[in-house]
Amino acid sequence: GIISFGRKVRIIEDRYQGFIKVLRDNNIEEKFFIEIPVGSLDLKKEFEKNKDIIKGDITAVFCISDFIAINFIKFLKNLNIKIPVQISVIGFDNINIANLLEPRLTTIAQDIYHMGKLAANLLINEIRGESKKDLKKILEPKLVERNSVKKM
Repeated sequence: GIISFGRKVRIIEDRYQGFIKVLRDNNIEEKFFIEIPVGSLDLKKEFEKNKDIIKGDITAVFCISDFIAINFIKFLKNLNIKIPVQISVIGFDNINIANLLEPRLTTIAQDIYHMGKLAANLLINEIRGESKKDLKKILEPKLVERNSVKKM
């Protein structure tokens, strides 16, 4: 399953589409999609609304951000669901706290330094009048394997 913020935000939609592509490429069916309203800070309430789905026969959940994944793990622990024994959880962003959580969160990392450098160069080029209107840069993410995903 997938837990995401609203997909109207481009970066969220790109992550979602990337995840769906990997599922399809591996002949895996998406069981559910939970959309958390953008700006919602009460994730527990959103998880509660979907408790029946969460307690169903799911084995793995991709959270569109580490923030969602960390809150989801906390929610699962309160339901006495063992991670990764009963449900594997993976996040996206590799925020610092992901490594401090128990179990430590498996996540997708982005090269934030390189992303910032590209953004600065784009801004400098824009100021100089040298911008390229349809420029699109794709940075390769990296899987950071920790303990929140069950070994297969």
